[in-house]
Amino acid sequence: MFPVKTSSLPHRLHAEIEELALGLVGVPFRHQGRSRITGLDCAGVAILIGQELGLTNGFDTVAYSARPNVRQFRETMLAVGCTPLPITDAQPGDLMRISIRGWPVHVAVLVSGNRMVHAWSPRKRVLLEAIHDKQRASFRDAMRFPNG
Repeated sequence: MFPVKTSSLPHRLHAEIEELALGLVGVPFRHQGRSRITGLDCAGVAILIGQELGLTNGFDTVAYSARPNVRQFRETMLAVGCTPLPITDAQPGDLMRISIRGWPVHVAVLVSGNRMVHAWSPRKRVLLEAIHDKQRASFRDAMRFPNG
């Protein structure tokens, strides 16, 4: 188990990432969704935040199935300038890649208070959830947005 550290991201950027992520809670789930109105998937949450804050140069990827390529999202985020981090260094505002059934196919935004924001198809919406030990054990790796 690791504690969520206090963010070293520039305070304004950290606050903007959190505000945007928390503002997406309750948005409907939609596979490959990129809209607050029609819905988002887990990648869509990260992509929308990156685009709205101008952190990812308009990056998007929709060429994935409901069972995405386990490397595609990570490789794409690294290509637009995200920085890989050890899980133990993850801070609010960072992206967590999460394994489901042994495969890293899910992504969440870490927020303050040992919580995460993510779009979850079984619950059919974007959620704010406390991070519990089972989820923490499924964290595969972390990434920081460019300029963070």
